[in-house]
Amino acid sequence: MLGPYSVLISRAPSAVPFVLSGTGAGIVLLSLFGCWATCRGRCWMLRTYAVLLSLVFLTELVAGISGFIFRHEIKGSFLSSFSEAVQKYNALDERSLAVDDLQRKNHPDTEGTNPDTEGTILILKELLSKYIL
Repeated sequence: MLGPYSVLISRAPSAVPFVLSGTGAGIVLLSLFGCWATCRGRCWMLRTYAVLLSLVFLTELVAGISGFIFRHEIKGSFLSSFSEAVQKYNALDERSLAVDDLQRKNHPDTEGTNPDTEGTILILKELLSKYIL
């Protein structure tokens, strides 16, 4: 879902896919440990599982709070990267295609037109205010 727009987020390569994959694998392993602890009926294993599950919950809570606190920086970073993509629009590179796709999905009347800087940035600001407060 985010695939075509990931080129608009940042120029630097991101470790987010690896972090998400590692987190998912860790949760699967933790779940398997919980199932194994239940099958074995070991009290100490169930306590360990409860502690680890609590740590996962706290980590997710901290990540959510951090995302809320830094939402303005995230929004500003995306807006500046998007503005640069609109100003360097040439309809051939990956970033220009992402701009076209964003316009097409949110304002179909602009399909196939060269994005003007002001109108396209206003579209993005409207979308960001809707989804990122």
